[in-house]
Amino acid sequence: MNSNFKFINIVLLFFILAFASVNAQYYGDYTKRETSQRLAGFFGYNHYTGGVFNNYRSFFIASLGLEYDYKFTKRWGFGLKMDFIFPKYSIPNGLGLPDILIKYPSAMIKYYFSDTFNGLIGGGAEFIEDSVYGTIKVGAEYKILIANDWDIKPVFSYSIVTAFEDTYEIILSIGKNF
Repeated sequence: MNSNFKFINIVLLFFILAFASVNAQYYGDYTKRETSQRLAGFFGYNHYTGGVFNNYRSFFIASLGLEYDYKFTKRWGFGLKMDFIFPKYSIPNGLGLPDILIKYPSAMIKYYFSDTFNGLIGGGAEFIEDSVYGTIKVGAEYKILIANDWDIKPVFSYSIVTAFEDTYEIILSIGKNF
């Protein structure tokens, strides 16, 4: 495994553990509160089609990232997300994809249909080497409660990317609510 990839994993893990272990003011069960915050780390795959990389028709690229959610009413929230996408780690492997880092920050408005299911819409940008591509993202999230305000959240989203190929991503997020 690439030493840069190991370093990024360690830094992300440290960041998540440091912030998640800090328990801000506790107001009881967060599912009963109208407002809450969530800090999480995630692992996922972004699906590409259309042959942008080496004319390969369809493949997944690994991604890691951090996300922050703020639920400001019972039904509405706001989210910030930072994806780090690693083309070198693709499925199928051995495509000869470039060893670059794609950075993808995004901001989203979220509508909570229930305490566990919400939809999202937002925008962002993909930074690929010296190029910047604007994006519009739509998706859905389902929160599975664990214990002590921790949760696991599978997420599916679709991104429309200007002057590049559209992608969809499937991620698994582990977060702490406070």
